[in-house]
Amino acid sequence: MRSLKEMKKKAAAAAFLLLGAVGVVSYASEADTAKTPFVLTFNTSTTGVFPRGVSYEGISLEGKTLEEAKSEISDYIEDRQSRYMVWNIVGNTYEYSASSFGVACTNAEIVSSLDNLTMSGNIVEQYKKQKDMDVNPVDLDLQFSLDTQTLHDTISEYTSTLSRTVSNASVKRENAQFVVTEAVNGIAFDTEAIYNELTGMINDFSTADPINYTFPYTETPATYTSADFAFSELPLGSFYTDGLGDKNRRNNISRAAEGMNGRIFYPGETISALDLYGAVTTENGYAEAPGYNQGRVEMVVGGGVCQVTTTLYNAVLRAELDVSYRKNHSMMVNYVYPGMDAMVAPQDNSDFKFVNSSNHPIYIEAYVVDDRICINIWGIEERDANRSVRFRTEILSVSWPETLYNIVVNDSECQVGEVRVNYKHKVEVEVHPALSCVSYKQIYIDGQLVEEKELNRDNYKAASGLIYRASDCNVSASARPGNAGEAMVFPYIGWTIDISVTTPGGGEWPYYE
Repeated sequence: MRSLKEMKKKAAAAAFLLLGAVGVVSYASEADTAKTPFVLTFNTSTTGVFPRGVSYEGISLEGKTLEEAKSEISDYIEDRQSRYMVWNIVGNTYEYSASSFGVACTNAEIVSSLDNLTMSGNIVEQYKKQKDMDVNPVDLDLQFSLDTQTLHDTISEYTSTLSRTVSNASVKRENAQFVVTEAVNGIAFDTEAIYNELTGMINDFSTADPINYTFPYTETPATYTSADFAFSELPLGSFYTDGLGDKNRRNNISRAAEGMNGRIFYPGETISALDLYGAVTTENGYAEAPGYNQGRVEMVVGGGVCQVTTTLYNAVLRAELDVSYRKNHSMMVNYVYPGMDAMVAPQDNSDFKFVNSSNHPIYIEAYVVDDRICINIWGIEERDANRSVRFRTEILSVSWPETLYNIVVNDSECQVGEVRVNYKHKVEVEVHPALSCVSYKQIYIDGQLVEEKELNRDNYKAASGLIYRASDCNVSASARPGNAGEAMVFPYIGWTIDISVTTPGGGEWPYYE
């Protein structure tokens, strides 16, 4: 016969099994049967799955089998290693995956620690495991690596390649047409800031959502665009001079013209003629040719560049740009009116300078054609169409040196014998009169003079010329005012030189065919 104690134990076990089938177990003492039952989440089918309290990266694995858990974690890792990225960089799109930058799980083997955490055994053992997991839950901490050097190098390559230095629009003249190159706005990146921001986004392994990242940059607009090179149909100022001289002098004029041709200057820039010409040396392509030096005509390197300077000066005057420094020659020149010349002297840094005082860029065109140097200054015309400018020179005084020409016998330069008179002598150096003058700028509106401004007051030194003659004749020279319509030696001041060739006996040199 069973005791009362044994009967109570059997009844309790039957009750435990019955209630276990529905996942509820109640423990109640005979003294207190009203306590709240402890609810379990497992049931009779929980064997082989994870209890509550098992997770990875905070994601619960409760109710999942070991294979399901391993598959889910593997997908989680793969999603982060292959995470899709789109980089938008100054209008360009570049695609990457996280694995491109070495993203990988460094402790994937930790998944093996789940092997013994699924439910097993009878219901009491499973209950005990659940109680243990509630007290000591397991959360797998997956670790990922990032190749920061590769990421930084890739970002740097883009920011270096796609960075741009700001560049104004430019222009060149080809086949009598202007070809404009568009301006380029500057692009600058903060590579380190981009690297830090992208590193933070990639290192956020809580999500596998695609990364769509636009590289921030600073854009610096160009100061001058193609609109600033929409030049007027006619130059702002244009001028030419004739008479380039011998081969060396012509070479120097051409070389100086090449130095300034195609040069662009922006508003407010000061332009130096010497800077345009470059070093006036034989190494830089210049040759010896006649030039002025301290009131004398001498052979100098770069002889003739002053004619280019004078031509430029007159183009600048007609463009009505501001002249900041100009000096006249020591002696009068024969290719412009007195007071309208300008000189440079590389040996003592004497220069001609002017300022682009317009509101737009200017372009200098300079070229030699036949026996002429031509200079055009192009830009955007802002002056009224009915406005024009002219220039005039007033001669205050003219005086000739006491000896007009030094006359020297030179049979190697002149012909002895019965030849035409022009072979009997050669003007090697022209005489220069002393002269003072004042030059003016005149402003016309609708063809009517409305204003006259004084430009310069200049003085020029006198210097005797040099004539070679044959040994079997005599030569003399005299200066006089020219007659209307007469070809004059000094047309800009209205004077000419008469040269007489006579026989040794003083008679007029005979005419020869």
